[in-house]
Amino acid sequence: MRVMANDSTPIVPRGRRDDIAPPAPLDPYVMSLLRWIDRCDQRLNPNTLAKQAASALGWPLPFAEAIVTATRARRLLTLIQANARGGYRIGLTRRGQAWLERSATSIQYPVE
Repeated sequence: MRVMANDSTPIVPRGRRDDIAPPAPLDPYVMSLLRWIDRCDQRLNPNTLAKQAASALGWPLPFAEAIVTATRARRLLTLIQANARGGYRIGLTRRGQAWLERSATSIQYPVE
């Protein structure tokens, strides 16, 4: 009989899985992106977000695209209608705001 080794991943109650995610390797970069988006005050074009982030944060474009994709996959970004003609901008969801608040006390992230 084989015995499985203990997994170091914490067990999270079912109702709280969306709120408490185990840290992932890209989390520090996701946090840097969230801080930058928050500072931009919804003036970012969703179609060129990765390019704008790469330029502002000094990241290579493919890396910025991966971080933007990871941020979207975590449901931290939302589209906000910017004008009556249908223009949209990027903003943070409530969940994204919660990530920012939680980061202030928990983990140190790369310098921006």
